[in-house]
This record gives sequence, C-alpha cells and structure tokens, in this order.
Amino acid sequence: MVGNASNTFGLATQTASALREMGYELVYRADGVREIRETRVYFSEGLEGEALRLAESIGLDPARVEPRPSEPLTTGTQEFQVLLLLGNDWYDVTELGTMVDVQPPGIAQGLIGVLPIR
Repeated sequence: MVGNASNTFGLATQTASALREMGYELVYRADGVREIRETRVYFSEGLEGEALRLAESIGLDPARVEPRPSEPLTTGTQEFQVLLLLGNDWYDVTELGTMVDVQPPGIAQGLIGVLPIR
C-alpha cells in the first residue's frame, strides 16, 4: 500500500502513477486515519526487504522504515504487506517531487497499496 496522509491534494493518485511506471503493482487505496508530518514505510512480518527497496527507490531514508504498528494506519479493514504512508514532509524527504505533478502544500488525504511486480 501507499498512503497519502499528507495535506497535498491528489498526491495518492500521482504517486500511484509514478510507482506503476517504476514497476510496482498498486493493489488498494484508502485514507489515512489522520494527517501525519513524517513520511514512513511500514512492513508486515517478513517483508522488511521489500519495504527497504521501496524506500530506496523513492529516495527515503531507510531509518524511516518500520515494522507495522498495532494501531490502524488507514481507514477501513484492508490489510497491507508494505505501506508507504506519505506525510506532510513527503516533498522534502523523498524524490517524489520529481516523479509527481503536484506541489505542497496541498489540501486532501488518500492511500494506495504497493507491491512489486514479479
């Protein structure tokens, strides 16, 4: 999954397109439970390597890759294997600014799921 928990309208859709072009298969969209400041990548058990590869592919510091917390990060009941949760700092801490056609600060929220195509 990829999540837009930032205040940048349209970021989820634009990020989905950019990640598809990079070879990722997007499987789900949802909203973040709340707006967040810091962009993170979360992973389910056994998928730390996939999460680190995703972070590297978008220029995100690997220190921002963490195991999935127990509290929900998205609305709804959809489960994720790897979640890119975009915070309000997304433009400054990733290379997404060169990949997507939106600029901060934005206005809305939305999430997307990401898995590599094999």
